[in-house]
Amino acid sequence: MNKKDWILIIFIFIITLTLGSLCLKFIPSFPIISDAKVYDDIALNLIEKRGFTLEGKPVAEAPGYPFFLAFVYFLFGYNYQIVRIIQFLLLAGMGVIAYFITRKFLNFSRILAFLTSLTIIIWPYFVLYSILILTEILFIFFLLVSVYLFLEFSTTPSFKNAFLTGFFFGLANLFRPVILLLPFWMVFFLLIFGKKWGENFSLSKIFLFLVIFLLILTPWTIRNYFQFHKFIPISSGLSSAISKAYIHLDYTLGSPALEPGKANFKILIMARFKNIYLFWNPGAEGERAQTLIKIYPWVKYLILIYKILFFTLITLVFFSLRFFIKRREIFLLWITILYFWIFHIILFPYPRYTLPIIPLVILLAFYTINYLSSQYKPKYISR
Repeated sequence: MNKKDWILIIFIFIITLTLGSLCLKFIPSFPIISDAKVYDDIALNLIEKRGFTLEGKPVAEAPGYPFFLAFVYFLFGYNYQIVRIIQFLLLAGMGVIAYFITRKFLNFSRILAFLTSLTIIIWPYFVLYSILILTEILFIFFLLVSVYLFLEFSTTPSFKNAFLTGFFFGLANLFRPVILLLPFWMVFFLLIFGKKWGENFSLSKIFLFLVIFLLILTPWTIRNYFQFHKFIPISSGLSSAISKAYIHLDYTLGSPALEPGKANFKILIMARFKNIYLFWNPGAEGERAQTLIKIYPWVKYLILIYKILFFTLITLVFFSLRFFIKRREIFLLWITILYFWIFHIILFPYPRYTLPIIPLVILLAFYTINYLSSQYKPKYISR
């Protein structure tokens, strides 16, 4: 990294904060309901020394976001705007991490790396979730840091990189337990294909990575055991999610859901097959989108442009599969995407659940663009 890179990184922060200021001024505040209310109520209980509770009872929720809110409320008072400002800063951080990945591991030019980061920080769902009191932005930030460190570890498998990778994967898990098995999944493929890339990974370093990851989770797992007298690594609710299906096998707003355990085997299997492509639903059809359209009718045209861009990126991403085995970095990014895809085929997909891998989708899409531009560059330019 040199001076020109750092100038572009500063621009990433300036653009994100400018966009954030406009959003906080013109986009309406959405009500604190559903998951947001749960996180908010737990955070207030923590501040008021009632423990990690909801309605007077201990709960088995992922602790990361409620503790983050409690920390912000403790320092700045009960102020959602401060939370949103911090989340826009973290969105800028996501753009910066993507810049580092593209420059260090994907050999992008500065301009292409900047355009990749710019796509991430202006991605409509990331902007939206930056103003919501939900886990997504913090979780994706820590997930991106973890992926960056795992790429570093796969290139330079030192004890330091093993420790840092395990530490940040553990932190990310405390925000969203969906990646509980991801480190083991990634290590499995690393051991199988490592020799193909000319790397002999020390089992002691891989062991350290996994131990640190599990140690970060252990205090919360112990707390859950003492509170609920059963093994709950991070949060409860997995069994009900697995048995959940939708009557019309549709995940759009208003589709009636079957109660856990009420779906028969045929419906569950059909739902899982449909999940294969529903995972790639671009969204923008829910209450929040409808609220924005009512206030600003022209937003429907932006949503159309967003959907076209979304499916264009997906097409480019699948083109990158031709490098799946050839390049270690592409392989590791793709197996991370596959983990989320398979996980939500088994459970159920929403655009919100696809969101964590969208930065990786954008990285791979721009990798394809970079490849195609180099292949079809006019001869007079290459001279």
